[in-house]
Amino acid sequence: MSIIKNREIVQIIRKTLNIANPTIANHSEMVSYLYFKMMQALPEEYPKEELPEYALIGLLHDIGMLVEPNLSEFDSFDTTDPAKHSLYGSMFVKYMFPFPNKAEQVLLNHHLPYNKLYKENIDNQVRKSIYFLAVAEKMDLLRRGKIPNYYFKLFRDVTVSGDAVDHFMKLQAKEKVLDKLANDSYKKEMDVLWDEAHFSDEVIDKLLEMVALFFDMKSPYLLCRTTARVFYADALAERLKLGAWDKQQLHVAAYLADLGLIAVPMDILESTEKLSPESLQIKNTHAILTETILTGCIEDPIVQLAIRHHEFLDGSGYPRGLKKKELTIPQQVLAVADLTAQTLERKNYMAVHEHEYVQDVLDRYVYSGKINDQVVECLLRHYDDMYAEYQKKRVELIGKYQKIQTGYRTFLPRMTELLTQPEV
Repeated sequence: MSIIKNREIVQIIRKTLNIANPTIANHSEMVSYLYFKMMQALPEEYPKEELPEYALIGLLHDIGMLVEPNLSEFDSFDTTDPAKHSLYGSMFVKYMFPFPNKAEQVLLNHHLPYNKLYKENIDNQVRKSIYFLAVAEKMDLLRRGKIPNYYFKLFRDVTVSGDAVDHFMKLQAKEKVLDKLANDSYKKEMDVLWDEAHFSDEVIDKLLEMVALFFDMKSPYLLCRTTARVFYADALAERLKLGAWDKQQLHVAAYLADLGLIAVPMDILESTEKLSPESLQIKNTHAILTETILTGCIEDPIVQLAIRHHEFLDGSGYPRGLKKKELTIPQQVLAVADLTAQTLERKNYMAVHEHEYVQDVLDRYVYSGKINDQVVECLLRHYDDMYAEYQKKRVELIGKYQKIQTGYRTFLPRMTELLTQPEV
């Protein structure tokens, strides 16, 4: 049984998006609610067990914006290119979302005008859900003053489905869903939805991986480093014979440890040169931002485990300069796993580092009293087997990354063409 619950992983997704851009995070959450309510009103077409899946899709409908270079600076939805973010989002969920089939189609087409979308070869249930998402998104934009009051009348059956608009207006008259957005009462309904959802442990783990790689998809280096940290944390926990609870906590924390990096500029994260004191300070803030995201979402032992992977036994680490007596064994294991991941992926994501190179780096940290020598001894004793197994996972992950990038480049011209047709 997973130690992280449905509502907790959704809260982490929301708070991570909020660190990236509060406006987009708030918009995504509210669109998710309207989208969910539109389908909840049609139980014969959208069974109760499918609603959490669609609500997640709604929450992630703008996830493609995360690849924008200056997302934190966006203060208007008008500054984004819908072709880019809808296509990239669809490619991301195709390979990273636990329910890819519906999500890929919905994210790809939710900005496509109705008068083009109805010509596409899409399953009828999914097609209708796309119509609903387009209306839900524009209803939130209307209440934010981003589109004019006459929009739905002028563009009926042009950019939005008239039937979907009528369905929403009936829902609004009956349940006052827009009022619930205004007074935040919608959040209670969403909490009930997540609490009653039946996500398997496999789905929860896939969602953990997905949220960990939101930002990492910008960089093969970051992508592989996160995956390596999780792999080596799991492998060390198994070989050190940690208890079942410690293993689970370590696994979850290894995925979530660097969520705060979403607010750090890419030129700092990918630099192969020694960082200036100013840049280093900016980079190191990610641990506190990770703590901000995770606090209140999951149990404190997991939060502390996640944010302490840069602490060293001699007190020279960050964010709080803790020493050996203040650090648990799982926290010390994660520090070694993270250092190993950084060493393997530091300079060139396609480079191959020999066993001796990793051993040299880890030995230097052990000699200076920064990391646990017994954990390092275990890793080096099993290094060849671990490395061979990790390389299989790495190849698989790089393959997904390349498919996402290739699909994006291949289909962007066509998607741009479809979205440049005049609306009337």
